[in-house]
Amino acid sequence: MFKRITFIIVLIVFGSVSLFAQLPINITAGLSGGLLIPQSSDIKGSINSVYDYPLGKSSYAIGGKVRVGLLAIPISFIGHVTYNALSGNSTIKISGIDSKYSLSLKVVSVGVGAEYNLLPLPIVKPYISGSLDMNFFSGNSKYDNDLISETNLNSTNRMGLALGIGSLIEIPFFPVSFDIEAKYNFANLTGKEFSNNDASFNGFGGIPQSSSYNLNDAANPNDSKDHNRSINFLTLMLSVNFNIL
Repeated sequence: MFKRITFIIVLIVFGSVSLFAQLPINITAGLSGGLLIPQSSDIKGSINSVYDYPLGKSSYAIGGKVRVGLLAIPISFIGHVTYNALSGNSTIKISGIDSKYSLSLKVVSVGVGAEYNLLPLPIVKPYISGSLDMNFFSGNSKYDNDLISETNLNSTNRMGLALGIGSLIEIPFFPVSFDIEAKYNFANLTGKEFSNNDASFNGFGGIPQSSSYNLNDAANPNDSKDHNRSINFLTLMLSVNFNIL
Protein backbone atom coordinates (compact mmCIF):
# COMPACT_ATOMS: atom_id res chain seq x y z
CA MET A 1 0.00 0.00 0.00
CA PHE A 2 2.81 2.40 0.90
CA LYS A 3 4.52 1.79 -2.44
CA ARG A 4 1.28 2.49 -4.30
CA ILE A 5 0.71 5.74 -2.43
CA THR A 6 4.31 6.79 -3.06
CA PHE A 7 3.94 5.99 -6.77
CA ILE A 8 0.72 8.05 -6.99
CA ILE A 9 2.36 11.01 -5.22
CA VAL A 10 5.35 10.86 -7.59
CA LEU A 11 3.01 10.82 -10.59
CA ILE A 12 1.08 13.82 -9.24
CA VAL A 13 4.26 15.80 -8.53
CA PHE A 14 5.86 15.13 -11.91
CA GLY A 15 2.56 15.68 -13.68
CA SER A 16 2.15 19.04 -11.93
CA VAL A 17 5.70 20.09 -12.80
CA SER A 18 5.19 19.07 -16.44
CA LEU A 19 1.88 20.96 -16.62
CA PHE A 20 3.43 24.01 -14.95
CA ALA A 21 6.28 24.01 -17.45
CA GLN A 22 3.82 24.05 -20.36
CA LEU A 23 1.71 26.93 -19.06
CA PRO A 24 2.17 30.26 -20.89
CA ILE A 25 3.54 32.13 -17.90
CA ASN A 26 6.24 34.68 -17.23
CA ILE A 27 8.12 34.91 -13.93
CA THR A 28 10.31 37.88 -13.02
CA ALA A 29 12.19 38.92 -9.90
CA GLY A 30 13.02 42.55 -9.22
CA LEU A 31 15.04 44.71 -6.84
CA SER A 32 13.60 48.10 -5.98
CA GLY A 33 14.33 51.29 -4.11
CA GLY A 34 12.75 54.69 -3.73
CA LEU A 35 11.22 57.43 -1.65
CA LEU A 36 8.94 57.05 1.38
CA ILE A 37 6.61 59.94 2.24
CA PRO A 38 4.60 59.86 5.51
CA GLN A 39 0.87 60.41 4.89
CA SER A 40 -1.32 60.04 7.97
CA SER A 41 -1.45 62.99 10.37
CA ASP A 42 -0.88 60.51 13.21
CA ILE A 43 2.78 60.08 12.21
CA LYS A 44 3.41 63.76 11.47
CA GLY A 45 3.07 65.06 15.04
CA SER A 46 5.59 67.33 16.74
CA ILE A 47 8.04 66.00 19.30
CA ASN A 48 5.76 67.41 22.02
CA SER A 49 2.57 65.93 20.59
CA VAL A 50 0.44 64.23 23.22
CA TYR A 51 -1.23 61.80 20.85
CA ASP A 52 0.82 61.39 17.64
CA TYR A 53 4.18 60.03 16.52
CA PRO A 54 6.91 62.49 15.47
CA LEU A 55 7.85 60.54 12.32
CA GLY A 56 7.18 63.09 9.61
CA LYS A 57 10.47 63.08 7.68
CA SER A 58 10.57 61.73 4.15
CA SER A 59 12.84 58.72 4.00
CA TYR A 60 13.48 55.62 1.87
CA ALA A 61 12.25 52.12 1.08
CA ILE A 62 14.05 49.16 -0.51
CA GLY A 63 12.80 45.72 -1.40
CA GLY A 64 12.25 42.88 -3.80
CA LYS A 65 9.28 41.54 -5.72
CA VAL A 66 8.47 38.34 -7.59
CA ARG A 67 5.82 38.55 -10.31
CA VAL A 68 4.08 35.57 -11.92
CA GLY A 69 2.20 36.63 -15.04
CA LEU A 70 -0.34 34.48 -16.88
CA LEU A 71 -0.09 35.50 -20.52
CA ALA A 72 -3.68 34.51 -21.29
CA ILE A 73 -5.22 36.91 -18.74
CA PRO A 74 -4.37 40.50 -17.70
CA ILE A 75 -3.58 39.53 -14.08
CA SER A 76 -0.20 38.90 -12.45
CA PHE A 77 0.35 37.48 -8.99
CA ILE A 78 3.01 39.08 -6.80
CA GLY A 79 4.97 38.47 -3.64
CA HIS A 80 7.17 41.12 -2.07
CA VAL A 81 9.45 41.97 0.85
CA THR A 82 9.99 45.68 1.54
CA TYR A 83 12.02 47.55 4.16
CA ASN A 84 10.44 50.91 5.00
CA ALA A 85 12.23 53.51 7.12
CA LEU A 86 10.39 56.27 9.01
CA SER A 87 12.10 58.83 11.21
CA GLY A 88 11.90 62.17 12.95
CA ASN A 89 14.13 64.36 15.09
CA SER A 90 14.10 67.57 17.08
CA THR A 91 16.24 69.57 19.49
CA ILE A 92 15.10 69.33 23.10
CA LYS A 93 16.41 71.21 26.13
CA ILE A 94 17.24 68.90 29.06
CA SER A 95 18.55 70.48 32.27
CA GLY A 96 19.41 73.58 30.27
CA ILE A 97 21.35 71.64 27.64
CA ASP A 98 20.20 71.40 24.01
CA SER A 99 20.11 67.79 22.86
CA LYS A 100 19.11 66.35 19.50
CA TYR A 101 16.47 63.66 19.93
CA SER A 102 15.83 61.11 17.16
CA LEU A 103 13.04 58.58 16.78
CA SER A 104 13.03 55.84 14.14
CA LEU A 105 10.47 53.25 13.07
CA LYS A 106 11.37 50.41 10.71
CA VAL A 107 8.62 48.47 8.95
CA VAL A 108 9.43 45.21 7.16
CA SER A 109 6.48 44.30 4.94
CA VAL A 110 5.98 40.76 3.61
CA GLY A 111 2.98 40.49 1.31
CA VAL A 112 1.15 38.71 -1.47
CA GLY A 113 -1.25 40.22 -3.96
CA ALA A 114 -2.10 40.83 -7.59
CA GLU A 115 -1.66 43.35 -10.38
CA TYR A 116 -4.26 44.06 -13.05
CA ASN A 117 -2.87 45.17 -16.39
CA LEU A 118 -4.90 48.10 -17.70
CA LEU A 119 -3.67 48.24 -21.30
CA PRO A 120 -1.89 45.53 -23.34
CA LEU A 121 0.63 47.93 -24.84
CA PRO A 122 3.89 46.52 -26.27
CA ILE A 123 6.37 48.56 -24.19
CA VAL A 124 4.62 50.57 -21.47
CA LYS A 125 2.13 48.44 -19.52
CA PRO A 126 0.22 50.36 -16.82
CA TYR A 127 -1.38 48.45 -13.96
CA ILE A 128 -3.13 48.77 -10.62
CA SER A 129 -2.14 46.59 -7.68
CA GLY A 130 -3.19 45.45 -4.25
CA SER A 131 -1.57 43.27 -1.59
CA LEU A 132 -2.21 41.96 1.89
CA ASP A 133 0.87 42.51 4.06
CA MET A 134 2.22 41.30 7.35
CA ASN A 135 4.21 44.21 8.78
CA PHE A 136 6.95 43.79 11.36
CA PHE A 137 7.83 46.89 13.40
CA SER A 138 11.06 47.77 15.17
CA GLY A 139 12.69 51.06 16.11
CA ASN A 140 14.50 53.11 18.69
CA SER A 141 14.80 56.54 20.24
CA LYS A 142 18.04 58.19 21.30
CA TYR A 143 19.86 61.42 22.16
CA ASP A 144 23.04 62.51 20.46
CA ASN A 145 24.80 63.25 23.77
CA ASP A 146 23.57 60.13 25.63
CA LEU A 147 22.00 62.13 28.47
CA ILE A 148 19.39 59.38 28.46
CA SER A 149 20.21 55.88 27.28
CA GLU A 150 18.91 54.66 23.91
CA THR A 151 15.57 52.86 24.13
CA ASN A 152 14.15 50.24 21.78
CA LEU A 153 10.68 49.47 20.49
CA ASN A 154 9.35 46.08 21.52
CA SER A 155 8.96 43.97 18.38
CA THR A 156 5.42 44.21 17.03
CA ASN A 157 3.53 42.99 13.98
CA ARG A 158 0.33 44.18 12.31
CA MET A 159 -1.70 43.20 9.26
CA GLY A 160 -1.86 45.84 6.55
CA LEU A 161 -2.98 46.65 3.03
CA ALA A 162 -1.14 48.28 0.13
CA LEU A 163 -2.78 49.76 -2.97
CA GLY A 164 -0.74 50.93 -5.92
CA ILE A 165 -0.60 52.16 -9.48
CA GLY A 166 2.36 51.68 -11.74
CA SER A 167 3.74 50.67 -15.08
CA LEU A 168 6.04 48.02 -16.46
CA ILE A 169 8.50 49.18 -19.10
CA GLU A 170 9.64 46.32 -21.32
CA ILE A 171 12.06 47.24 -24.09
CA PRO A 172 12.34 44.59 -26.85
CA PHE A 173 15.60 42.59 -26.79
CA PHE A 174 16.69 44.36 -23.57
CA PRO A 175 17.87 41.91 -20.88
CA VAL A 176 15.95 43.58 -18.03
CA SER A 177 12.65 45.39 -17.63
CA PHE A 178 11.72 48.29 -15.36
CA ASP A 179 8.84 48.86 -12.99
CA ILE A 180 7.68 52.24 -11.66
CA GLU A 181 5.08 52.13 -8.90
CA ALA A 182 3.41 54.50 -6.44
CA LYS A 183 1.94 52.58 -3.52
CA TYR A 184 -0.17 53.74 -0.56
CA ASN A 185 0.54 51.58 2.49
CA PHE A 186 -1.83 51.06 5.43
CA ALA A 187 0.81 49.48 7.68
CA ASN A 188 -1.30 48.86 10.80
CA LEU A 189 -4.77 48.45 9.37
CA THR A 190 -5.74 45.81 11.95
CA GLY A 191 -4.52 44.67 15.37
CA LYS A 192 -3.92 48.04 17.04
CA GLU A 193 -3.16 47.77 20.77
CA PHE A 194 -2.35 50.02 23.72
CA SER A 195 -0.28 49.02 26.74
CA ASN A 196 -0.34 50.95 30.02
CA ASN A 197 3.06 49.54 31.02
CA ASP A 198 5.14 52.29 29.43
CA ALA A 199 6.91 54.87 31.54
CA SER A 200 6.08 58.56 31.19
CA PHE A 201 6.55 60.38 27.89
CA ASN A 202 7.11 64.02 27.07
CA GLY A 203 4.86 63.80 24.07
CA PHE A 204 3.30 60.52 22.98
CA GLY A 205 5.83 59.31 20.48
CA GLY A 206 9.05 60.54 22.01
CA ILE A 207 11.37 60.43 24.98
CA PRO A 208 10.54 57.11 26.62
CA GLN A 209 12.24 56.92 30.01
CA SER A 210 12.65 53.13 30.12
CA SER A 211 14.83 50.61 28.27
CA SER A 212 11.97 49.66 25.94
CA TYR A 213 8.58 50.92 24.84
CA ASN A 214 5.51 49.70 22.94
CA LEU A 215 4.07 50.82 19.61
CA ASN A 216 0.81 51.80 21.34
CA ASP A 217 -1.11 52.51 18.14
CA ALA A 218 -4.57 52.13 19.70
CA ALA A 219 -6.26 54.82 21.75
CA ASN A 220 -5.45 54.98 25.44
CA PRO A 221 -8.62 53.63 27.12
CA ASN A 222 -7.99 55.91 30.10
CA ASP A 223 -7.90 59.08 27.98
CA SER A 224 -11.17 60.13 26.35
CA LYS A 225 -9.31 62.54 24.04
CA ASP A 226 -6.97 59.91 22.64
CA HIS A 227 -7.40 58.24 19.24
CA ASN A 228 -6.02 55.36 17.18
CA ARG A 229 -2.76 56.07 15.39
CA SER A 230 -2.69 55.01 11.73
CA ILE A 231 0.74 54.42 10.22
CA ASN A 232 0.12 55.22 6.56
CA PHE A 233 2.79 56.17 4.05
CA LEU A 234 3.36 56.52 0.32
CA THR A 235 6.25 54.83 -1.47
CA LEU A 236 7.52 55.79 -4.94
CA MET A 237 9.60 52.88 -6.19
CA LEU A 238 11.74 52.04 -9.22
CA SER A 239 12.50 48.35 -9.83
CA VAL A 240 14.83 46.52 -12.14
CA ASN A 241 13.34 43.14 -13.14
CA PHE A 242 15.11 40.00 -14.31
CA ASN A 243 13.37 37.21 -16.20
CA ILE A 244 13.34 33.82 -14.47
CA LEU A 245 10.92 32.00 -16.78
